[in-house]
Amino acid sequence: MFGGEADVDQTGWDALIVSYLPRLKEFAERHLPAAARSGLGADDVVQDVVMKGIRQRHRFEFRHDEALMAYLRTSIRHRIVDELRKAQRQPTLGSSRFHEPVYRGASPLGQVIARSHARRYRRALAALRDRDRRLIELRIDHGLSYEEIAARLGMRSESAVRMALRRALDRLDAKVNRVRRVR
Repeated sequence: MFGGEADVDQTGWDALIVSYLPRLKEFAERHLPAAARSGLGADDVVQDVVMKGIRQRHRFEFRHDEALMAYLRTSIRHRIVDELRKAQRQPTLGSSRFHEPVYRGASPLGQVIARSHARRYRRALAALRDRDRRLIELRIDHGLSYEEIAARLGMRSESAVRMALRRALDRLDAKVNRVRRVR
């Protein structure tokens, strides 16, 4: 394109780079593995390589028409390899044995909080009407379907169970929150 001339004006460089960008981006997308894409995209790689190439243009020798393209593709490959090596050096979250908790069960604080929530739930559940309490127990504690609950409680339909359960859960929520405020 430039007949081997090393002294190409800025307009010529810009035109050459712009004509190469789509092919370079496609090349980077094809060669960039999924493992490296989390921190870096093909556009980033191409931009980085092209900017470094432009800064080094005074050293470049045009031996043939596609010499710059070949140089940029090789630079993209090297940049991708650098990113993969960098990703391998950085430990992933939780990969180090030093980040693992010594005790794998619930923490003592977590146990206290769970007991407190369970107490509030039981108190609020006990404060509900019998039918509301029974609906919640059958659905949540026993895991029965709406159809099974309707049969057990003599309700007309699954929709009636859903609506009654929704209202019972709303009342339970209000009581749990009231128990929390009282304490």
